[in-house]
This record gives sequence, structure tokens and C-alpha cells, in this order.
Amino acid sequence: MLTENALLAQLRELNERSRTYARQFWQVPFAYVVASAVALVQIHEKPVLRIVLLGIGGVGMFTAWHLAGVYRAAGNCFRAMKGIEAELHLPTDGTK
Repeated sequence: MLTENALLAQLRELNERSRTYARQFWQVPFAYVVASAVALVQIHEKPVLRIVLLGIGGVGMFTAWHLAGVYRAAGNCFRAMKGIEAELHLPTDGTK
């Protein structure tokens, strides 16, 4: 069993990770949309359009895969936080 100080340190780290995951939920899709728009605006020839659209689609699939991983990691993080809060006898339902 971990000491109370160790549990509090873990809780702080998990809290920071949850903030990082939350930031990625809006930053990653926003960056993808902006980068796609910039790439499309730069196109002047039809053959290049096909290549760029394929690239945008590939990056979009990677973006979706990444966001799915972030979603799973955030869920794991929140479950771990609730477990530590329960061990520390803190309320886990968002109340004081």
C-alpha cells in the first residue's frame, strides 16, 4: 500500500495528464482542419489536388486513430484518479 504522500503525488500527476488529454481533444482536430485548409488553398493544378486529398485523408485517419487513443487514455486516467480519491477517502462524485 502506498503512503498518503505517494497517492497525492500520483493524483497530481494524473490530474495534469487529464488536462493534457483535454487540450488534445480540441487542439488536434483544429490543427488538422487548419492544415487541410492551407493545403487545399495552395493547389492550382488538378492532378496535385488528388494527391493532396489522399494525403489529407491519410492524415485524417491518423488523427482519428490518435484521438481514439487519447479518449482511451483519458478514461484510464479518470478511473485511476477515482481509485486514488477513494483510497484517500475523498469524494469521487465532484462534490466537496
